[in-house]
Amino acid sequence: MPFASPASRFAAFARSTFAIAALIALGQAAGLGAASAAPPERLRVSESGRFLETESGEPFLWLGCTPWGMTEWLTREDVDLYLDDRKAKGMTIVQLCLFWGKREDKPLRFPVNPPNAYGHRAFEVSDGAPDPTRPAVVEGGSATEPNDY
Repeated sequence: MPFASPASRFAAFARSTFAIAALIALGQAAGLGAASAAPPERLRVSESGRFLETESGEPFLWLGCTPWGMTEWLTREDVDLYLDDRKAKGMTIVQLCLFWGKREDKPLRFPVNPPNAYGHRAFEVSDGAPDPTRPAVVEGGSATEPNDY
């Protein structure tokens, strides 16, 4: 098999991770940057393999929403507002893509590796194409806000 170009490697990566790139339990996500009581229990697949449950064996209800491009479209304040709203509505999951690709009109296209609300891109560029093996990391967080994102 011939060596795949960075662009084709990236396209394969994007296709394989399109459906579910990240799952965030709202009990954890809505408390970003804030002190919370006890952390929620970890989830696992039940012994029957048919549902998710907590470490203590309680069934976990997957009730959520899919703001696919949230990581690229929203500011931190918008994300906090959104997660707080979903938590208040009793949702337990937010399903999103860490890498989405914004739609642009005129001409209609879905650019690869677009910037987020702060101008940061998801991946470093290698050989003229985004390289999914090299995430673009920027400074963030602080001693008082270690979970800043």
